[in-house]
Amino acid sequence: MTSEEKKTLKENIFKLVIGIILLTTCFIYLGQNRAEKIALYSSFDLIFQKIEVAYFNILGKDGALLDQKYNLEKQYLDLIHLAEEKGCSNAQFLLDLNTTYQNLLSEGKENIDQYIARYTLLGSDFQMQLESDNCGA
Repeated sequence: MTSEEKKTLKENIFKLVIGIILLTTCFIYLGQNRAEKIALYSSFDLIFQKIEVAYFNILGKDGALLDQKYNLEKQYLDLIHLAEEKGCSNAQFLLDLNTTYQNLLSEGKENIDQYIARYTLLGSDFQMQLESDNCGA
């Protein structure tokens, strides 16, 4: 190994060590702050979902339907959070919304085309009820 190669190797090892230190510092920071931790883990979930959609497409299944299911799950979760923030007093509305969300989560990934339209319509109904002044009452 020539002296120039040794110098390059030492520089690269130094850069690697600095990079590992910076990366570790970032992950420690992200792990200590709740909001950042949520963003970190939701990013992993999103990456996993995108990989799963791509895998469905490779297998010849309809990955767009799976992506639509994931988007619908996010929409229902947003509706639940919005209803809680709005302070909905209608307990039956909140129960129906949560039950529908849990049912959507429990549905299989193999027969999405059989139930996606129903949950989309229910989501639209919940959205309209939530936007009304009486919050689904």
